[in-house]
Amino acid sequence: MPNTAINSSAAGSITSLTDTSFSGARGASTGTVSTSAQQANAVRFLKASGRGGATYSITRYFIRFDTSGISTNVTAATITIKSFSTSFMAPSTTVMKSTGFTNNGALTGTDFATVNFSTAYSGTHATWQQNGSNNTITLNSTARTDIQNNSTFIVAIVTTDFDLANEDTEFEDLDIKAGIEHGSSDIHLDVTHDDASGYSHPVIGVASANISTVKGVATANIAEVIGRS
Repeated sequence: MPNTAINSSAAGSITSLTDTSFSGARGASTGTVSTSAQQANAVRFLKASGRGGATYSITRYFIRFDTSGISTNVTAATITIKSFSTSFMAPSTTVMKSTGFTNNGALTGTDFATVNFSTAYSGTHATWQQNGSNNTITLNSTARTDIQNNSTFIVAIVTTDFDLANEDTEFEDLDIKAGIEHGSSDIHLDVTHDDASGYSHPVIGVASANISTVKGVATANIAEVIGRS
């Protein structure tokens, strides 16, 4: 089975506008976009106490992949994400489905609300690596199906215990975050999938099912023979 590595085509974070309630921050309709290559606060839950009470903000990280080249059955898939900076407390994270990048393929503030919280693409990634180490996250069967069937695969990385769980913290102050670095291949999708079906027509009267190669080339790698596909 071939393995195809796909670098992300776009990525960035969106931070909700500061709100005086947890539900207001989590349910915000828009936020502030950052597409910087190095982000110490790429995925974040922030609760800060103040004279007038607590304030909240939530940051989600969005990634887009071009999966138009994958058309056969996907048997395994992982996302590798390079970390950036160091946090005293890093959150557990989960990969979720998203319909972001709605501004002609670019990330916009209103994409903050495009996370599908009913569709997880992974289990909990409990330990976020730091200082340039890689986080490799195994994707589930729902993600594999979407990679196979869709030309674009879009995900959001969120905190598991707060954003996904829809739960506030009992502490008066909490700042928990994961850093992400996004260079040319710092974020990539690795997909294991079946071979392409290959050329499906008879060759000189021989059925394609009985042909494994043509002049040493496997039929799975042949798009046409003498101009016929």
